[in-house]
Amino acid sequence: MDGFLTIISFVWRYKFHLFVPLLFIPALFVSFSINKPEVFEATTTLFVENAEKTPVLQNLSDKNRMQILERTLKLSEVLEPAVAKVSAAKSKDNLYMTELRQDITIEAIDQNILQLTLKTEDKTDALELLGAITQSFMTEVLAPERMRTDQTLSFLADKLKTRKTLLLVAEQELKKLNETFGDKEQDLEQLKALAAKEFEVQHLKSQYDIAQKEYQNYLSKEQDRQIKTVIRFVEEPTLLENMPRLLVHTNFLGLGLVCSFALSFIFIMFAKLFDSSLRSDKQIKKFFNVELLGRMPKLGDMSIEGGRIQASVKPIFTQENVKESS
Repeated sequence: MDGFLTIISFVWRYKFHLFVPLLFIPALFVSFSINKPEVFEATTTLFVENAEKTPVLQNLSDKNRMQILERTLKLSEVLEPAVAKVSAAKSKDNLYMTELRQDITIEAIDQNILQLTLKTEDKTDALELLGAITQSFMTEVLAPERMRTDQTLSFLADKLKTRKTLLLVAEQELKKLNETFGDKEQDLEQLKALAAKEFEVQHLKSQYDIAQKEYQNYLSKEQDRQIKTVIRFVEEPTLLENMPRLLVHTNFLGLGLVCSFALSFIFIMFAKLFDSSLRSDKQIKKFFNVELLGRMPKLGDMSIEGGRIQASVKPIFTQENVKESS
């Protein structure tokens, strides 16, 4: 019984610290939940075949690799063309683009599987936008490899073209020499010139053959590699089912109750910390360093008459109380 009375006394003493947060904090959380717009999630899954062929896609479990892919996903070169396909006006809205960078995420759910997630308040164009972003992202990821391939092929093609031009020029010069000399008797200098030109033609032919072989070999390897290196959809963009609004409000209410109890606890701790009143026998003994001899109950109204303290005790039961109760 004493324990119960102690609890009642404690609750009554700190009633404002307990009940004010308990009334207002959950109400604020529920109000926020009601006014908060509904957020939709769209996801898509990508499978990377032969990721080792593309350096940026190697070892997707590595956090550094994923950070590179995340930065690539949020590049203006990736997002702006994708948004422009859905809405040209939004692609020029800096605030929208900033929010989009926060709402689009990428994560590796397996060694060769990536998942892209888009959070949006407008579900009308969510799937189309996510699909456009994914396509733009795949193009950007493979762009360095394609650029390197194009540059190498261009260099080899230019080299092959140069060798062919030199060979054609040398062959024309050799043909002219043969036509000039004909069946006439040739001196030593003419023979040397003719032999030198024939040697030059043979040398240029061998260089042309080597350049042509290099070009064909590289082109064949790159064609094989491009066929094998693929990023494809495992799951097309899909709109996830949202949590029921009533359940969302209930969750916010529970969170508000937890926060209100935590805030009440903090208020009570501060109140006790700065409370200088003496409420127990131990506190009185510790503060005054004296033994407590007894207690004086509340005697009612007090007055001093003739140097003496007079107490007029109020009766619990009076005729008016009895009449009112009857």
